Amino acid sequence: MNKQYSEIKEYRELPNGMRLFIHPSDVNHVVALHIILPFASATETTQNAGLTAFALRMLRRGTQSKSALEFETALDDLGTELGIATGKTTCAITLHCTDDAIAESFGLLREMMTQPAYTTDEIERERRVTLAGLRKAEDNNMGKTMRMLCREMYPDSGFGLPVNGLEETVKALDGQSIINRGAAVLRAPQPIIVCIGNCDPEMVTQQCESLLVPEARQITKIPTPPLPQKDINVSFERQCRQSIVVIGWRVCSRLAPDYPAMRLASAVLGESMSSRLFLHLRDEQGLAYSTGTHVSAGKTHGEMLAHIATNPITREHARNEMLREIELLRNEPVSQEELDRARNYVIGRMLISSQSNLSRAARMAAYINLGLGITGEQEYLQALRRVTPQEVCDAAGKWLTTPVCAELIALENGETATNDKQQ
Repeated sequence: MNKQYSEIKEYRELPNGMRLFIHPSDVNHVVALHIILPFASATETTQNAGLTAFALRMLRRGTQSKSALEFETALDDLGTELGIATGKTTCAITLHCTDDAIAESFGLLREMMTQPAYTTDEIERERRVTLAGLRKAEDNNMGKTMRMLCREMYPDSGFGLPVNGLEETVKALDGQSIINRGAAVLRAPQPIIVCIGNCDPEMVTQQCESLLVPEARQITKIPTPPLPQKDINVSFERQCRQSIVVIGWRVCSRLAPDYPAMRLASAVLGESMSSRLFLHLRDEQGLAYSTGTHVSAGKTHGEMLAHIATNPITREHARNEMLREIELLRNEPVSQEELDRARNYVIGRMLISSQSNLSRAARMAAYINLGLGITGEQEYLQALRRVTPQEVCDAAGKWLTTPVCAELIALENGETATNDKQQ
């Protein structure tokens, strides 16, 4: 391998506005590239929901010189993987290849990003695939309940809309709007690129300079959605064998001092088999087929979700027991032993998930995008290690105050579902 590159770490500001971080490594023959494009699908409305994700998926459907099949065949011949992801506040493009195919892989990436075809046939093919996916998603009871909760947590914001859109909006997307949105995403200002692997920094820099031509402007700030002002409970009915309860809270941003404590509060409550929801609701009371929590946050805000799938006859009791566990977390500090167990779980999961070049590149790009820099992960780990039991209690007491609840009410065979209910 090229050991001459193994100790180089570089952070470069490129003339076209890109921020490039390169960490050559001779541990293996793999090179991973993660590009963050600061374009937010949360700017979408009920008139064009799903437009951003649709436009980005079209990048994989052929270029001006290759059909979709020819492009995919070229990737397969190299053993190279290209990924595309659309988020609420950013979009991402990834490249994963071996070091002996890096030049050819960069060539295909550049062709995809600078010469997308957007043919009418491929647009209609993608529309059919997307609509089929949206219809299939309705068959997932947990996913449907989560989407209902999201709409209630963010009622007048693009944060409450599905990234892939709604059936009616996807049907209405026109070709020119798709082309314009794709171009806007690829011109998003101040993109971030992280490259980790066995590579020559000069070669990577030259390749990256030709990938994008970002607009010379500031990143558009997305207004922070207002916090819910009262408890909300919505539900829908469906013939099925289990009821589902999902409860959500708006919490602090990823940059807030409270975030490490909120991250550990979620772990204490429901992220592992030793967490409170799993032990108290599932093992001790037999209320849960499945249960758990999840917390996520960005630059402006975050949310924590708790869910339980339960027997239809225990739905109300299960919901009340979840809320009781929240009240205990808000009012009584966790024990040091319980906190240490949750802390070890969170840190261990982080370290295990950062073992590949691709996952390391993605995590590094995320920290840079947040403004935390290339040392962001280490500083976050240190912050997690400093959290005290009282800080977990204080953060839970501050943020877990106005729950939004969505429920699936299971019906017996022969019962007829009524309209969605709201309280």
